[in-house]
Amino acid sequence: MIFFKSASTGGKGVDVIIDTIGGNTLSDSGRILSQMGQVVTVVDLEKPQNLIYAWGKNATYHFVFTRQNRNKLDEITKLVETNKLKPVLNKVFLLSEISKAHSLLENKVGDKNFYGKIGIEIDK
Repeated sequence: MIFFKSASTGGKGVDVIIDTIGGNTLSDSGRILSQMGQVVTVVDLEKPQNLIYAWGKNATYHFVFTRQNRNKLDEITKLVETNKLKPVLNKVFLLSEISKAHSLLENKVGDKNFYGKIGIEIDK
């Protein structure tokens, strides 16, 4: 999850967030969402979410329920493969460094401005 407004957006925030993780992503997404931004989640909600950070931004939240429906994830895959959706691979760790990757994702250890996805490379 991104917790800052990147310079690449001119400080306005991001227009779309796609939540494939769950947890507090919906609650935290409003922190970096632009005015009229949209949040899409493809995970089941485990607990109620506080959307206070999106207050005043006229945000739109979309809930795509994928339980027992692999087709939705296949559609997202097609969007990625046709470059209509471009995930940000920000950092790659070796499998032997998996604990560092986990710490970065959960607590931003080592990079307080981390955003995007992490890749894991299998050690040779």
